[in-house]
Amino acid sequence: MLLKPLINLCWCALALCLCMFADILYQDYAKRNRARQTASTEEIAVPGDTQTAPTYDEEIYKAGKKLFRSNCATCHNRNMKDRMTGPALTGTEERWADYPREDLYAWIRNSQLLASSGHPRALKLMQEYDGKVMTAFPQLKDEEIEKILYYVEVQSR
Repeated sequence: MLLKPLINLCWCALALCLCMFADILYQDYAKRNRARQTASTEEIAVPGDTQTAPTYDEEIYKAGKKLFRSNCATCHNRNMKDRMTGPALTGTEERWADYPREDLYAWIRNSQLLASSGHPRALKLMQEYDGKVMTAFPQLKDEEIEKILYYVEVQSR
């Protein structure tokens, strides 16, 4: 006789434990989901872009934009997707990915010098543009080139 109420009590306790466990799991799920939603709404929209940038540094972007406009915009399209005098810059880093980063810096600083050294990527670009040379920018430091490349990447999204 006493056994039946005890079994019912155990079932109730088990059901209560399962409900509490389910609630804990749901709260944890909801918390993680809210964190994901917050992270996605905190992503900053890139000017002129329909997508959002998962990481975006306004300071580097502005510095890169200023450097691009003063050094690159005469020959390279600001939308990074269309050719002008120079090639479209979307995908620049990917096209140079098989070579050390310093090679890309060397190209930007003095394309003729890099091509005259026999660099395969530089020679291909020179051939693609019928021997037309890119303006040399020997004054640009690595950090400045990185800012330009960051700007190009953001604008290419």
